Amino acid sequence: MKQTTPVLSLLVALLLGLGLPSAIQAQGEAAPPATADPNLVPFAGPGEGLEAAVSGLDYRLGPGDGLVVAIWGPQPQVFEVKVDLEGAVLIPTVGLVDVRGDLLGEAKKKITTKVNRSYRGVTVTVTLSELRRFQVHVLGQVRRAGTYLATAVDRVSAAVGWSGGLGADSGARRIQVKNQGEIRAEADLPRFFRDGDMDSNPLLQDGDVIVVPFVGKQFSILGAVNAPGSYQFLPEDKLSDALELVGGFRTDAQAETLEVVRYPEGQEEPLRFFLTGNGELFAAEAGWAQDLPRPETFFKPVLSGLEVDDNIQYPDIQLHPDDVIFVRSIPVERKRRFVDVRGEVAFPGTYAITEGETTISQVVKMAGGFT
Repeated sequence: MKQTTPVLSLLVALLLGLGLPSAIQAQGEAAPPATADPNLVPFAGPGEGLEAAVSGLDYRLGPGDGLVVAIWGPQPQVFEVKVDLEGAVLIPTVGLVDVRGDLLGEAKKKITTKVNRSYRGVTVTVTLSELRRFQVHVLGQVRRAGTYLATAVDRVSAAVGWSGGLGADSGARRIQVKNQGEIRAEADLPRFFRDGDMDSNPLLQDGDVIVVPFVGKQFSILGAVNAPGSYQFLPEDKLSDALELVGGFRTDAQAETLEVVRYPEGQEEPLRFFLTGNGELFAAEAGWAQDLPRPETFFKPVLSGLEVDDNIQYPDIQLHPDDVIFVRSIPVERKRRFVDVRGEVAFPGTYAITEGETTISQVVKMAGGFT
């Protein structure tokens, strides 16, 4: 009987100690799941899934895109071609067609015209069969700045995701998208993720440089709103923008009056003033009246289910850096209660009331009136 050599015994012990995951697991035993960084949001890889069918009206061709050109006639022919590095496609028996920078729809017309010069009495179809990949550079306040592969159906949010996500001090409301040294677009990712506004999340193009800036100046909105906190300040920000950014009031908000604390440059004391739902604006102290902002417009706030007067509107003042907006909560004794309405009304059910204020006639009106 052969004895195990000391070297072999040591090697086996080391392998067992290292616990090789899949090579030495029993048959049928699943490997443990990989641990993901809980702070990273998974994003689709380049070209992984389409939002919709590619449109010939907004997809711009570039080197590497694949096309299928079909010529339907007595002897049908199908050619699979690619846009070459100089932006042209070579169609056998037809020749070169320059599609550099063309929209897909424009390229289809060019190719069809070129084929019809060589073939008579045929029908031509041109389809996009393969998406090209190109480099984009994601820089600034992201976790892993670098160069990534993208396609023309990917958006800025995906590129930021590939780079590990936004950094702690990032200014995501004004991300610059540069190309050939010029700012060609800007992205506002908070608006996109809140409202699904596609214009705030541009599609990528070949050679884009995405620059995520520092957050810089900020304002704060606190109290009974859906997402209180500090936000990146933009020069054009107004009170309406701030309330939209936080998703509007909570249902316990005291929406009749808002308070703003402002820190004017060169003054030791902050300026405190109030805005009311009937469009008024007044200072907390008489001596501050001359420093009040002058609103040019009024706006109706995002109420998020809060039941208030339909005519409520606030002066839409211009915000300043470091402004703090306070939205008070309804005191406990004024919080809404609920009553059940049954019987001969249009919409029986449960309705919110303000205890001590709501009348029976108002409740009947909420329920659609008597039947």
